[in-house]
Amino acid sequence: MDRQGHGPRGQAHRGGPRFTRSAAKADTYVRLRPGTDIALMGGLINYIIENNLFHKDYVANYTNAAFVVNKDFAFQDGLFSGYDKESGRMIRPPGATNWTRKKSRSPTPP
Repeated sequence: MDRQGHGPRGQAHRGGPRFTRSAAKADTYVRLRPGTDIALMGGLINYIIENNLFHKDYVANYTNAAFVVNKDFAFQDGLFSGYDKESGRMIRPPGATNWTRKKSRSPTPP
């Protein structure tokens, strides 16, 4: 065991609003301020996807990530299609078919 008690090769990471005893022993401590937890999570997910650090077989077979969003569903300037600037709300126009999942004939994920 190493000096911090979490194995010779392991690392301990801690994130939270308060610096606690476990945070003091961690290799990395990330202080989360109110409202920043979602930004941190989004950054971690982006890093994992960009660097291919996830198990593709598991994700394709045991999660809903295999469902692909319809190609007509737009995301521009940080907003999804259907945003109404006048009301400041997301609206779904009647008959909007671009808000559905892509359908394929094969039962296996793409």
